[in-house]
Amino acid sequence: MSLKTDVAKTIIGEVIHDSYGRVYGRILGFSVGSPRSVPLIWIEQKTGQVSSCPSSQISLDDEMMIVNTSWTVKATRLSEDLRVILQKLSVLNKLYNTGEIVKEAYDKIRNHYETTIHSLTQRRQLLSQNAEKRLEELTATVDHLEFLLAKSKLERSLGYVDEDACSLIADVLRDSLNRALTEKNDAEATIDALAEVSMPPETSAPPQVKREGASPIVLHIKEAGL
Repeated sequence: MSLKTDVAKTIIGEVIHDSYGRVYGRILGFSVGSPRSVPLIWIEQKTGQVSSCPSSQISLDDEMMIVNTSWTVKATRLSEDLRVILQKLSVLNKLYNTGEIVKEAYDKIRNHYETTIHSLTQRRQLLSQNAEKRLEELTATVDHLEFLLAKSKLERSLGYVDEDACSLIADVLRDSLNRALTEKNDAEATIDALAEVSMPPETSAPPQVKREGASPIVLHIKEAGL
């Protein structure tokens, strides 16, 4: 469900976070679909890249603006979209098999469904690739944060950093580490879930419809006498 314009205009310029609590960027503005509906929000990401995001993916949690970047949510949406289209295709085949749909209409609808399945196949491949790439980044990030945490404790033990400073550093590092571990676990779960998704063939043969034919003609030929 998209935001209303009177709500959307109050968040322009606000900082927005990702699903894991990190700063994602800043809200620049929005696109208006109707006098009162806002389907897209414009976001300037931390990298400086400007992107558009469906307003339905933005929420307010404890006075924090959040854009849904959860890997598991993305995988769940794809699985649900696939389940729905396969259910539709199954019903379509049954209607055609029982003769309730003519072949011309069946072929047209079936081609549309197969186009959707092809799109879902591409989405699955891209999401899996992105999750694997992000998992590599997060694994390196977790290793580096754990190294910094160990280094901070070592410097405290050596007397290079006082107890208060070390405690503050440790709290901040653990907070970042927890965020990275949470996303890392989500990325791993997404990769596993996508690997289990059974994608149908992009082009499948239409069902064979049995039509009642005429009874075979049996010829009884009397042997002629000589």
